[in-house]
Amino acid sequence: MALKSFNLLSSEIMSNFYKSLLFAAFTLFFSHCTKELTTESSDEPSISVVNYPLAFFTQEIVGDSVDVYFPSIDGDPAFWQPSGQDIAKVQQSSLILLNGASYAKWVKNASLPRPKLLSTDSNYRDRLIEEHTSAHSHGEGDDHSHSKIAITTWLDPQLAKLQVTAIHEAVVLRWPEQQAAFDSNVKELNQSLSEFDATQEEVFERLKGTLFVGSHPVFQYLARRYQLQLESVHWEPDVLPTPEMWTELEELLQHHPAQVMLWEGEPLPEVVSSLEKMGIQSCVYRPCGNRPMRGDFFSVMGENLKNLQEVTMDQ
Repeated sequence: MALKSFNLLSSEIMSNFYKSLLFAAFTLFFSHCTKELTTESSDEPSISVVNYPLAFFTQEIVGDSVDVYFPSIDGDPAFWQPSGQDIAKVQQSSLILLNGASYAKWVKNASLPRPKLLSTDSNYRDRLIEEHTSAHSHGEGDDHSHSKIAITTWLDPQLAKLQVTAIHEAVVLRWPEQQAAFDSNVKELNQSLSEFDATQEEVFERLKGTLFVGSHPVFQYLARRYQLQLESVHWEPDVLPTPEMWTELEELLQHHPAQVMLWEGEPLPEVVSSLEKMGIQSCVYRPCGNRPMRGDFFSVMGENLKNLQEVTMDQ
């Protein structure tokens, strides 16, 4: 009888022990999950972008309420190769904004959370420009070919406004409590883009009939928007063209006698002088794909307009 009582007591003790152990395990698990949820919800809101125009448009819309991450890049962001640390930073963002039009090829090989991705060309993919370019290099860089799809979409302000619309819709969906501020900011941004578009249209209207040559195939959307007669070569502003490149230009001029060459950056003085002898003026028109050394997107576009107006005066 005593043995039976002992066994019953032992069973009760073990049952209570397992219950206590199960309760402790459950409490630990729940505490861990709660901590993870708390950590995730306390993260500062952030948006990662792949080029400077997107960074500028996004920051203008969200103001100081959301951090916009665009890394410091030496060179063209379109051909940037991020480090593992750079990709990790992007992965942690609340939203990841892409330019679309095959821009930033690194995205295809990076493990990025798909629910966070937004391609800002979603409203105008049927208006993208497709073309073929030959292999070439940027200075001492590796040989490469530009995408078959022209990538500098924002040089058409009307497409830029569609990008702005896509950004605006995404941030309102993500942070609906701030919609009033976002709506006000996007209205001002679109107004500025419309004013710039109208002014630039007037300048190009004065240049109607002028034949252009692009120093690089990056001005396609600019040319289509303002109906420019433009063909392109593959020259770099800070590199002397080879004899073969001069020959290529001369052959192009036989069927397209250009009067103005558009440059992505300030060309070398000796190149400018040689072009002038051929009857070609040089005009700097910076696409502004990367963060400018000074000013912002609109100040760079303002400088572009000023440079175009100087060409207008000479026509």
